[in-house]
Amino acid sequence: MKKDYVQFNDFKFIYLEDSFVLGINVTPTSVDILVDAVLTPEHSLYTPPKVGELYCYKKGYIKFVNVVEVEWKEKNMRPSTDLNGTVDYGNIDYFYQEDGHYFIGGEWGDLKITTNKEPILIFEKDK
Repeated sequence: MKKDYVQFNDFKFIYLEDSFVLGINVTPTSVDILVDAVLTPEHSLYTPPKVGELYCYKKGYIKFVNVVEVEWKEKNMRPSTDLNGTVDYGNIDYFYQEDGHYFIGGEWGDLKITTNKEPILIFEKDK
């Protein structure tokens, strides 16, 4: 049965399709994806968007722990630089769990992550 990311505890009030991937770190037992995440108004850290921005963005890490296996298909980490000099690797087009695996991807690539732990989202201010 497929479970979309908004059903994961830490992702209920996050909109990843307009969030930006800022970096990815893969180790044998973990995956950390640095994102500039879009928070919806229901999120406890939500603030009105900054001037010139459409959404409330907060930097944080999508963290996978107890990773057993990672498959990175279509890896394409070509950076894009916006007008204010910020570098990103694109959006997250999909993120779901199915058959004991997590699938997350976008123009930067496609990851299949095997772990028995639900991913968490930790914002930089929480570190």
